[in-house]
Amino acid sequence: MTEQRAEGPSGVRGEDVDVVDGIGVVEGVKGVPGANLLVVEDFAAMSALLVRVLTGEGHRVTAVRTAPAVEAACALEDFDLIVTDVHIPGGNGIEVARKVAGVRPGTRVLFLSGDAEGDLDLRVPGGQTDFLQKPFDVDELVERVRRLLGTHPAQAEASSRAG
Repeated sequence: MTEQRAEGPSGVRGEDVDVVDGIGVVEGVKGVPGANLLVVEDFAAMSALLVRVLTGEGHRVTAVRTAPAVEAACALEDFDLIVTDVHIPGGNGIEVARKVAGVRPGTRVLFLSGDAEGDLDLRVPGGQTDFLQKPFDVDELVERVRRLLGTHPAQAEASSRAG
């Protein structure tokens, strides 16, 4: 398995994260605490966009392109959130997420697809999911990720009032 590292979110290129059957890792903004995310996207430009936006939010992002690479990455480490395209080489993003959730209960998944949400069964037993239809607004992506991670400003405010 091949691993590539980049220094940070600036200058992220498709070749920095898209290793055909391997794993690309990009660190988030230094000094900003973030989550450990897995991005699953086979289209190089979309993968680079996701990595750039999510590392810009301070997250550590591992990017893979295929279903077997998802399973390999998840065998090596725990991820706080999986952001996956529904249609990926070597499998189906939904089925792979269900398989991961089977061994890692509580898995959180943001599904991305050009398909309409109503056409898909996005249930992941024991997990939390959301859906974002392509094309999407980057601000909406950030909001959905924050919501799934429990770091959405409205949730943080509600938590601080409750405590």
